[in-house]
Formats: sequence, structure tokens, C-alpha cells
Amino acid sequence: MNLDKRISRIAGILILFGMLAGLLSIVPSVESTEFLKELFPNRSQVLIGAVFQFLLVPIYIGFALILFKTLKAHKGNSAIGFVGFRMIAGAFQIFGVIYYPCSFILVRLI
Repeated sequence: MNLDKRISRIAGILILFGMLAGLLSIVPSVESTEFLKELFPNRSQVLIGAVFQFLLVPIYIGFALILFKTLKAHKGNSAIGFVGFRMIAGAFQIFGVIYYPCSFILVRLI
């Protein structure tokens, strides 16, 4: 199996894992209009969603890093931009995951 085919398969597997983790990270109580009231009673759902959100970070960044060599051969600047924006998205994702447990503290203070 040549290198490009192996890279494509790994990237495809990462995309599938990303979709699965994204679906499992959906928490209806967080997306409701009164999420502060519904957050604490559903804290186990929220923490499970946060774990799957955290799993999305290495998938996002790993996908970009796997495809970097292939993209760089076609357009170097676009490849660097793609990896850079994926890392920024990963940083925002980690911030969101850290915010979930901190929101429990906020609910107890209210």
C-alpha cells in the first residue's frame, strides 16, 4: 500500500471517529434556553458530553497533521493555514470543555 493511500485511510478513519464523537457529545440540557437550571440535575450527561468534546480535539488536530504533507505538496500556504486554523479550533474546543465543569460551580453560586 503506498503512502498516499495509507494517509487517506487514516484521515478517513479520523473523520469517522470525529463524527461519532461529535454525535455523542450532544447534550440537550446544555442547549436549552434554561440550561443553568437543567445543568446540575443532568451533570453526568454534561460530563460525558465534555469527555467526547475533549476527544474531538486530538481528532481535529490529528486530521490536519495527517493531511499536512499531502496538502503542502499542492499548496504550501494553504496547508499551513489549514493546520493553524485547526489548532485554533482545538484551543477553543479545550476552552469549551473546561467551561463545562466550571459551570457547575456557577450553578451552585446562583
